[in-house]
Amino acid sequence: MPDIPDLALLLEESERLTYIDPHRAMQLAEEARNHADDCPDATLRCRVWRRYGSLLLAFGRVPDGQQAMLNALKIAETEDIEAERGEIIQELASIYYTVGEYGEAIAYWGDCLDASHNAGFMRSTQIHAHIGLGQVYFAHESFQMALAHHLTAQQLLIPALGADLHARVSINLAADYYKLHRYDDALQALRLAAPWSHEAGNQEYQGEILVYQCHIALDRGDIATARSYLVQAESLRRVWVWGEVSQQMTRGRLAMADGDLDEARQCFLAALGRAEEMGSAHEVYQANHLLAQVSQHSGDVTAAERYHRRYQEVFNRIVRPATFAQLRALEARLSH
Repeated sequence: MPDIPDLALLLEESERLTYIDPHRAMQLAEEARNHADDCPDATLRCRVWRRYGSLLLAFGRVPDGQQAMLNALKIAETEDIEAERGEIIQELASIYYTVGEYGEAIAYWGDCLDASHNAGFMRSTQIHAHIGLGQVYFAHESFQMALAHHLTAQQLLIPALGADLHARVSINLAADYYKLHRYDDALQALRLAAPWSHEAGNQEYQGEILVYQCHIALDRGDIATARSYLVQAESLRRVWVWGEVSQQMTRGRLAMADGDLDEARQCFLAALGRAEEMGSAHEVYQANHLLAQVSQHSGDVTAAERYHRRYQEVFNRIVRPATFAQLRALEARLSH
């Protein structure tokens, strides 16, 4: 049976291998989880469950990842481990966001930013909360408010927080600028993100940067450059499901620009299948929207109407007036 230092080493090695060998990283996290209940160190027990949960989520196993995070949260709350509790809460908020339960996500991220609740929370927790709230606004197509939260996240960054978080903030800023058609600002944010993602060894982020560069080139009518970026993105060894879905959608957009509507449809269907498998509501409605577009271009009015109806159903299920009211209440609370 591993003793406490062994569990700590398992976690350290799992974290080191996150992007080098993700499957081995998962095996080590599972091994640590199998012995977690025997560990007398509550903080280490909590970290084991959180690490295991984060990898499950990365591989698209959302319900299992959520349960692991809830196990970690129970330990953190029982043992009063505030820093860990904050990180787990923001991770759980991300899960609720992924499955389209925006009300829960807003409540959890709001707690991360509430000074009466977060005295022991880490700066990184607050940054993640601003990133997350920005993503909620982004999903509601309130891109200026998304940008405001992501700029706040950027202001909170310090070098000690590490390359991964710096890259994530810059990529979210790029997404906001892209949707606001501020392409030069988006490209500048991507240029900031690139060295951070390389320093972190995060090929998922490197791929995401290339995908956004592809979208910008497509919007500007430069199909050759867009294709070059997509080829580079697809050459990266990426294992997380999230990157696969966005890449499929991008490949479909490029096929549409080339006039290959059958290929575009297949790409969007593949993206939809993976998004539904993960339970990722935001990607599900995006894929249905793209399928409606390609069906319309193909002259298949029946299919276009069917996919548009599905897109509206999913969108209306997760984007509710009550969510805006909750966001307004949170903004008022944070301004005091």
